[in-house]
Amino acid sequence: MLVVAGTITFDPARQAEMIAATRRVSEATRAEEGCLSYEFFADLTEAGRLHLFEEWEEERHLLAHFETPHLAEFYQELQASNVTSRDITRYHVSSHGPNRPS
Repeated sequence: MLVVAGTITFDPARQAEMIAATRRVSEATRAEEGCLSYEFFADLTEAGRLHLFEEWEEERHLLAHFETPHLAEFYQELQASNVTSRDITRYHVSSHGPNRPS
C-alpha cells in the first residue's frame, strides 16, 4: 500500500476556487482502480493552505492516476491559483494497524 500526504499553499484569495477544484478531482479520483482514499482538507488556521491524504493499493495505480485527464485539469487549477509551495511525500507502507491497541 502507498500513502501520499502533504500540503499545498496558494493565493488565499483563490480559496473558494481551490475547494471546488479539489472536490472535482477527488470525486473522479475515488472512482479510479486502486484508490483507497483521496482527501483534501482546508487548513483551519491558514487560508490558502490545503492538506492532502491519499491511499493506493499499489504503485501502478498511483502512476496511472498521474495520467488521468482530471488530474491534468487539477494541475491547471493549481497554476491559476498561484501555488507558492507543494510539499507532498509518498510513503510505501509495509504494515499497518490501529493507532492504539485495544
